[in-house]
Amino acid sequence: MLSPAILGPTMTLVFPAVHAAVATREALGQAFFWFSSTLLATIFVAEIVLSLHSPGYPGWLTLPILTVIWITALVLRSASGRSTASLIVGGLVITASVAAFAFTLANFSVTEGTSATFLLTSLKIAVTLIGGMIDRRSSGAVGMLVGYVAAEAAVIVGLIGSSRTLIVDIPAVAIALGGALALELLVISRRRTRQVESPISMADAIELAARERRVLELRSSALVHDTILSELATLATTRPGPLTARTIAQIRQSIDLVAEPETDTPLPEPVALTGALLGVIERLRADGLEVEVSGDLRGLDTLDSMRALALSQAIEQCLVNVLRHSGVTRSELVVFTTARELTAMITDAGRGFIESEVGDDRLGLRNSVRGRIASVGGKVQLWSSPGSGTSVVLTVPLLGEAT
Repeated sequence: MLSPAILGPTMTLVFPAVHAAVATREALGQAFFWFSSTLLATIFVAEIVLSLHSPGYPGWLTLPILTVIWITALVLRSASGRSTASLIVGGLVITASVAAFAFTLANFSVTEGTSATFLLTSLKIAVTLIGGMIDRRSSGAVGMLVGYVAAEAAVIVGLIGSSRTLIVDIPAVAIALGGALALELLVISRRRTRQVESPISMADAIELAARERRVLELRSSALVHDTILSELATLATTRPGPLTARTIAQIRQSIDLVAEPETDTPLPEPVALTGALLGVIERLRADGLEVEVSGDLRGLDTLDSMRALALSQAIEQCLVNVLRHSGVTRSELVVFTTARELTAMITDAGRGFIESEVGDDRLGLRNSVRGRIASVGGKVQLWSSPGSGTSVVLTVPLLGEAT
């Protein structure tokens, strides 16, 4: 199973094209509905104003018509209005309403000229956008064109018998053709995205597997170093003769730890990790290393289980290195927490060393410390020189995904 530290950032690398298409289409439908609603509201207000300024014009007759158009669009926008029967009935209702609106305008001279043209054009555009909104079987381009044709035909029917001259409605035509073209270009763009999505996803999966493998290799090599190699080193420095009960128990514990399969099962509560670290410190003290602890180890409780375990194991390895390699029997551990990260500093006044001169067979600092901390998004800083002691600073973030 992929670890959360690796899986988290990778899942956001590529947004699947199929989801992008659905989200984009839904957003366009919302935009079409609210733009058409704005146009209908504008016509509604204009009709009220015309009625107030022209007592002979009963604009109130068109207000129910506009309301019916908007309510029908609202129903067609909902899930209940997506069936074929609902679309047909809704389309007929809107078309009849547009014809009724045009008929009302044609019979009152007060709306002749610019005002009538503005009202009819706005209504045609609104119906065109409604057509694009309810077209869920294509890009929406067909719906826009059908909506425009239906609105134009309804206006022509409504103006039959009137003295009004029929002209080509350039703004409405431009909206219908331009909107349909834009929607089709969007479909073409999505198709091209799908063509490249598969190789991108494949490359992403390969990179994901490689990163996961590197993390597992780091964890495995660190575990081997902290257990088997550590116990071999203990045996190599032990005087000939029977092993002590404590040494045998430690060897058995290391073998059990290596034999236990690694899983993604949540670790115990962070306070248990804090207690385990304190146990390690006490064991090292029993082995002869005087460890002075300052700050607050309970800061580990603010970390998630993965970071807390990696940090506590890295601290343990740093203290083991002091005991084995520094030539001194005293070390200091300081733990402190800020709003964004937790830092642990391990220092000693021992013989020191030059890190670049450490052999490739020495895995303690490289894997058990640096590798572990890097796998959870942290960083390690080390200051050491021969005869001047060593300071190791381990920093891990409190929040966010590990890298």
